[in-house]
Amino acid sequence: MLLTSYSMVMAVLWSSVFIIIISILRKNYHFLDISSVYGMVVLYLFCLARIFIPVEFSWTRIIRIPNIYNKFFRFFTMEVFHIRTYHICVHHIIYTIWITGAILMFIILFYQYYKNSSEIKNLPLNTESFVRDTAIKIVKEKYNKNVEIVVSPEINEPVSIGVMHRKILIPDYEYSEKELYYILAHEFAHLKNHDLVVQLLVNILCSVYWWNPLVYLLRKGLEKSFELRCDQMVIQSLDQKGTADYLETILRVFRDRDNPKHGIHNKASLLGMADDNIHELKERFKLVSRVHKNKTKPYGKWAVTGIMMYLIVLSYSFVLQTYFQTTEDQIETYNSDYELTAFNGYIVKYADGTYVLKSERGDTTVIDKEIADKLVYESGLKIIEEESNYEEN
Repeated sequence: MLLTSYSMVMAVLWSSVFIIIISILRKNYHFLDISSVYGMVVLYLFCLARIFIPVEFSWTRIIRIPNIYNKFFRFFTMEVFHIRTYHICVHHIIYTIWITGAILMFIILFYQYYKNSSEIKNLPLNTESFVRDTAIKIVKEKYNKNVEIVVSPEINEPVSIGVMHRKILIPDYEYSEKELYYILAHEFAHLKNHDLVVQLLVNILCSVYWWNPLVYLLRKGLEKSFELRCDQMVIQSLDQKGTADYLETILRVFRDRDNPKHGIHNKASLLGMADDNIHELKERFKLVSRVHKNKTKPYGKWAVTGIMMYLIVLSYSFVLQTYFQTTEDQIETYNSDYELTAFNGYIVKYADGTYVLKSERGDTTVIDKEIADKLVYESGLKIIEEESNYEEN
């Protein structure tokens, strides 16, 4: 595997195309009938993997498109200023802004997680309530999992948190036993699917590609698909009345979380149970009702997964690169199989503007500025400036 600037560009391009297509398909009820919610989640996860692994493989084919890429290449390698012998080009500035922004986003991300963890530790707890006792009983009888139940008046909606030490936070409301069962079933579905781990990876992705608005669209779509998948897991064993009771529980959670009497909104809400607004809640209810009414055929999910796997492999099968026509007198090496890297070669720029490529074994080649910029950009070769003019031996 090889990580290059071109492979990074291809990862961003392909993932952006996938995100747009999946976002359009997610709103199509007929497509959901075919693919199922599970298939939709798989599509998002494939898209996530594509942007997380921006590499070239040994079987990746290089396609050169000089007309478009060469113009971009000349722009990105254009010198803006220089500090002594080090040339600062456009791509250096862009990478610096990118990396600086990513570092700041990482600091904000981990500060938020640290702040949430600290606030949760300091929550006032209700250790002797019907809600807590009933919730613990349901967990022992139905799930038998090592999950801590936290009941507090300062929590305004049920939420599951934690990757290693898992907890379910529940507001100190007067829930019935049936409502607590549905709440816990939904939150345990999140834990079973490892949704919190995936969401952490997505937040890291958003920190790295902070400048790309489509990664935030990916995060929003994935979270909504997670919620619908959990809904489907809960209702798959329910009859029509049970499904109606489950939806009524979601509606109550949605109403109660806006109750101003119960403290801080979205407190440590990593994957909340309710949606952001009433319109999205109605869409969720419609999808849940449709999923319950129309049982998805299993071949649809596998067909969609197979097509997405093919597209992912296709996206790795080629990479677009620049192409500069080089004359024979520009490249003269004793061995065409000799690979030049930053460890065994460098470029000398003489006072008269001549660029000379030199290797550790003594090869000397006169090249033009475009080739020099390309070698600096792709292979990391350094340019050393000489105050004298070039004199051919």
